[in-house]
Amino acid sequence: MTDKNEQYTTVLERYEDDPRLNKLGLAYFFTNSEKIQLGCKRLWAYSNMIGGDKQKTAKALLYGIAWHLVCEHALNEIKQTDTMITVERGIELINTVAKRFLLDEQMNIDAFDVFEFIDDCIARLERAIVGWIPHWANNMHNEFEIISVEQTLCAPVYSWGNFEIDNFTGRQFVGKVQVYKDSKGYMWPLNIYAFSTDFHDIKNENKTLDIPFYRVGKADVIVRRRNTKSLYIVDHKTSASPNGYARKFEYEQQLASYCALLQYEIKRGELQHLKDHKIVGIVWDMAHSKVPTPPKPLKNGTLSIAKSRLSPSWIFEQAIEINGLDRSAYIDHIEHCKQHADPSYFKILHKSISTTDIERSFYEDYATAYKINDLRSDLLSMKLNDNTFQIIAPRYPICQEYQNCSFSHYCQPNTPLSNIDQKKVTKIYWKPLTDNTSCDNLSRDNNFKLPF
Repeated sequence: MTDKNEQYTTVLERYEDDPRLNKLGLAYFFTNSEKIQLGCKRLWAYSNMIGGDKQKTAKALLYGIAWHLVCEHALNEIKQTDTMITVERGIELINTVAKRFLLDEQMNIDAFDVFEFIDDCIARLERAIVGWIPHWANNMHNEFEIISVEQTLCAPVYSWGNFEIDNFTGRQFVGKVQVYKDSKGYMWPLNIYAFSTDFHDIKNENKTLDIPFYRVGKADVIVRRRNTKSLYIVDHKTSASPNGYARKFEYEQQLASYCALLQYEIKRGELQHLKDHKIVGIVWDMAHSKVPTPPKPLKNGTLSIAKSRLSPSWIFEQAIEINGLDRSAYIDHIEHCKQHADPSYFKILHKSISTTDIERSFYEDYATAYKINDLRSDLLSMKLNDNTFQIIAPRYPICQEYQNCSFSHYCQPNTPLSNIDQKKVTKIYWKPLTDNTSCDNLSRDNNFKLPF
């Protein structure tokens, strides 16, 4: 099936154009999303092996993605000049970047009136950005310099018992992945879909290959404290209840694992120019997803200063400007809003990261790779039917925590496999190099060669 001289480049969803990953040739990458999916084997199977139709995206998630995109573009501009952008520029980004995203996603939006939702989303984003820009200026910009935005981080998965964290050496985990080749020469991980079709005579074209595993992710923002060389990874979060959501921070694993990837990149990867920097911690930059509209004036033309009706300070100031009122008459109330209302709408949470945390993340990545490899193999090696599917990929109640599962419409009614509109899973595949471009085909540890 595969010629010894053939070279492949990996194509990974959301990282398609990343030359750093392409350099590694035939490799298996997993992300934090796939790691989380393993919390429910049924969810992992649907997402990575069966590929049925997903449900439409929840409105709260779409708002969060739109906010993330706006923050990404805003922080990229701040990074270029190390100066804050204006509120006016933030609103421009919302009406270009966020609006374009929402319009492109309109077919996937789970809402009765899609355009009404988009208009409401844009309005909420505009109210939020007016407060977020001074919030970032006061709580982050004065203290931290932006090093990178949407930074790809990647590291080999090391086998348990063969890993030295001081210099990142050891034996890389290599999984046995069943693949098949299509008529164009592309190779795909074998999945359930392949067995339900006569796709290029799949029975004769599949093969098991030894493929090295890597962990990959994207850090929202990497910042450096201005008076030291301490590095932090920042993640944007939105929630309708930031105070409640903040209680999950102590259990945060994604950013801790990103710190592990960053440590590798600094030591042996693409960020060795930061080798004299120390990774200190992680930061959540939290934003409320439900920012209220400016309050309306009372019958006497003034604004209510009742403590029970607090608005965020910037929203209250908008109301002052809209109604042509004298700001000096409300100074005390504005200050009260800043102290008692604003913290409910934006929140910065810090957590320190130790060498032990980083080492632990690498061991957890090994466990994840091992489970992915085993689960994929089990789903393909056994004669799969509805009964064996219950055993190999049982449900686990993480849906009680994550209630927007894309495959609940299959899982809840226990839909037979034969009734699922199975599709080819395109999260990862390998395409042959057709030009004279040289592909590394070795892991970064230079200890793994392809078996053909």
